[in-house]
Amino acid sequence: MSPSGPAGSGGTTSLCDPASTTFGMPYLVPGLNRILGGEQGLQLSPDELTAYISASPGSFYGFDLYRARRTKRTEAFGPYEPIKELNSGTADMAPTLTANGLTIFFDALDEADLFRMYVATRPSLTAPFSAPRPLVTSVDDTQPFGGYVLPDGSAIYFHAPSLYRQALDGAKAVGPAVPVPSLDPASTYATYPVVSPDERILYYSLPSALPGGHNGVWMARRASTGASFGSQVELSAINDTGHNFPAWLSPDGCRLYLIRVTDELKSFHYIAERSP
Repeated sequence: MSPSGPAGSGGTTSLCDPASTTFGMPYLVPGLNRILGGEQGLQLSPDELTAYISASPGSFYGFDLYRARRTKRTEAFGPYEPIKELNSGTADMAPTLTANGLTIFFDALDEADLFRMYVATRPSLTAPFSAPRPLVTSVDDTQPFGGYVLPDGSAIYFHAPSLYRQALDGAKAVGPAVPVPSLDPASTYATYPVVSPDERILYYSLPSALPGGHNGVWMARRASTGASFGSQVELSAINDTGHNFPAWLSPDGCRLYLIRVTDELKSFHYIAERSP
């Protein structure tokens, strides 16, 4: 496949083959992991200069949303800035934003101590977000979690507990959530979906074939958005013996950000890069 082909980039010129299963060794994202072992969700702006994360210095209920900035992709991120208008004190986690940065979805516990997806908007990048409100879907009773919104905001993928695609109209769900079609029965147990902008390459977490049976990052492809995803491939080179979850894919498909969780339940942000 041509390095500039559309399968992984949605039209963005790529310096790698975005359909390749070969990645380099993951390394810690420079400037992140400031709250050692306590960082969970991760989303970046398309230029990779702003990171949105969820982190907690201690308890599960202490997770809040933060942003961090840098001026070049090769630099380390700067200090964490709490997104105060979104933090509720009830485990705010797993942020995902549209490419323009104006709509954010995230997970939080509701009054019944059950996870729900929430959404908030803002008129510009310098304005605060609106008060978050629930994203109502047809599968809310199964606690949808780990959303990944498409850059154009037309749909969001999540697990509840299997993978779903929910069409969107701005900050509202349109129609029922639709199960993500797959030819591989094991995908029923997939979590934390990350999808290419053209929706033809899907990353997710499943039990790894590595010793220990922990979760690893897997990848599946399809020829068109109307087709089912084909047989999945474990990305063994980027999985370690802990739990591994995909978090965000760069627009050109060359960099996959991921979260690693140790047996002691300490979580860290990593990045793996495809070779040119």
